[in-house]
This record gives sequence, structure tokens and C-alpha cells, in this order.
Amino acid sequence: MLVLSAYQRPYTKALGKDGILVCHERSLMHRHATESADLFRLSYDNPSTRVDSRLLKQQEQQAEKNREILRQIVYGVEYLAKQGLPFRGHREDKIDFSVSSVNRGNFIALMQLLGKSNTTRASSSLPQKCEVYEQNYTE
Repeated sequence: MLVLSAYQRPYTKALGKDGILVCHERSLMHRHATESADLFRLSYDNPSTRVDSRLLKQQEQQAEKNREILRQIVYGVEYLAKQGLPFRGHREDKIDFSVSSVNRGNFIALMQLLGKSNTTRASSSLPQKCEVYEQNYTE
């Protein structure tokens, strides 16, 4: 006598229009799982659409921009040092930095000049960085 377990029975109830497989295929759980699998397949096939690769690319762009800004600052420091020029202007304690026509010192003026003359996006933000520096460190 041969004993059949539940897993060895023929699949007569599984197939057909009201079968278990068709009912499962229509279920919400199956549709969500299929949708998730499709999204995974898309992100696996095209890694540039993944969030982590986008964030990594954005981080690399920001790091390159910061390197370019730092490079310009180092060039300015090197220039002032070779020329023997002071970084600060004369009598900075009496200068009102809210007025744009005031001489703000050699370093700030040089950074603003480099920011205006250089056409790269990173260097064009040097004047704004100088404004932040003035507000934070000259008071």
C-alpha cells in the first residue's frame, strides 16, 4: 500500500479558472510581490536609477567642487605669502563690512577677484564663501 502525502497529490485543485494558483495570482499579496520584483529587476539592470548611486554621484560632485574652491584659496594664500602682503587690511576694527565699497583686506579682495575672473561653477561661489567668512570671523 502506497501512502500519498499532501505534497504528492495530483494538482487537480491547483489548475483551472477557480484553482488555487489562479486565486493566488489575483490576490493582493501576489500583485505586490510581483510589483516589487519588477522594481528590483529594473534597479538591478540599470544601477544609475538607484538612490545610493545617485547620492554617491552627488557626493563626488560636491567633493570636486570643494576641491576646486580649496585650490583657489590655496592659490590666493600662496600669492599673498610670496608677495609679502598682509592678509588683512588696515584698521579692520573700524570698518563696517555691511558696506560693499569698503576695502575688506587683501585676502577677501583676492578671493572675490578670483571668483569673478574664473568661469567655473566652483570658483564662482568664492565671493559667497568670503561673505560667510567675514560674518563669522570678523565680529
